[in-house]
Amino acid sequence: GSMNKVVNDLIQLPILHEPAILQALEQRYSEGWIYTFNGAILIAVNPFRKLSLYTDEILETYYNHGLLKSQGIESHDNLDPHVYTVADAAYRDMANRIAQNVAASQSILISGESGAGKTESTKIVMRYLTVVGAGTTDPFAENKNEPNSKEATVMDRVLQSNPILEAFGNARTVRNDNSSRFGKYIELDFSARGGMVGASVETYLLEKIRLPRHADGERNFHIFYQLHAANEASKNLEKQNDIILARDLIDKERLWQLEEDAARFYHYIKQGGIVELAHLDDGIEFSRLIKAFDTLGFEQRDASCALRLVAAL
Repeated sequence: GSMNKVVNDLIQLPILHEPAILQALEQRYSEGWIYTFNGAILIAVNPFRKLSLYTDEILETYYNHGLLKSQGIESHDNLDPHVYTVADAAYRDMANRIAQNVAASQSILISGESGAGKTESTKIVMRYLTVVGAGTTDPFAENKNEPNSKEATVMDRVLQSNPILEAFGNARTVRNDNSSRFGKYIELDFSARGGMVGASVETYLLEKIRLPRHADGERNFHIFYQLHAANEASKNLEKQNDIILARDLIDKERLWQLEEDAARFYHYIKQGGIVELAHLDDGIEFSRLIKAFDTLGFEQRDASCALRLVAAL
């Protein structure tokens, strides 16, 4: 009877023990639901594929639901558990406390083992909070044009920190193609009106040992393979259309003086025997990195210097 009904909050289980929890999570997962509540805690099961759960329309639905709830209007459509639910609850609680003039800081802790989905979940939370905190009366009436550093909003800059952090701090491991090899503490700052005014990211415990040595089936940090992809593309005209080569950052005669097929030549980056990843295109990621440097207002000289240092390594 009631045991067969799939609950979306584990607290509703008649018996709350490990077998019942695992069965409920498995049932939901098999029906395509990767998120389940356990009271205020959200459990996410990594689907290892892209899901269409994060569209602007879905984000707007959770935003509107949170807005009504914060005004004491109970909405009849109960929304499924989602990272957006947690992000919205933190935002609303902060906004309510600001209104009451009390300490308003909120924390969201995202934890799990390697490959559980922490990096992606963090980006989903950041996107929600940056969109909602965009500071307009209607955050969804945003101008969708591509930003550049001159007019990049706080929201663009916060989100564009990810390609840079991932290029220099993430790597493929045997469990995960895009594993963060460092911890990060992200602080988003909001004004008294609930608009986002700034952010800071603290990183710690970078896995430095990966630089000289990585295991079979793994890779060094992504940035090395991004340079390899740009190096290969510079010799291949069809590929150049795929990669927006930042002309000023690249010495087109001989790209950073790298050898042909660099990822199979240099000891630092060939030990794991893996050059390309199934779900990440290093060339496209390199383009994103260059764009992020620009959005965050890096001097071209500094960006160029960083890439030359990596090439020298």
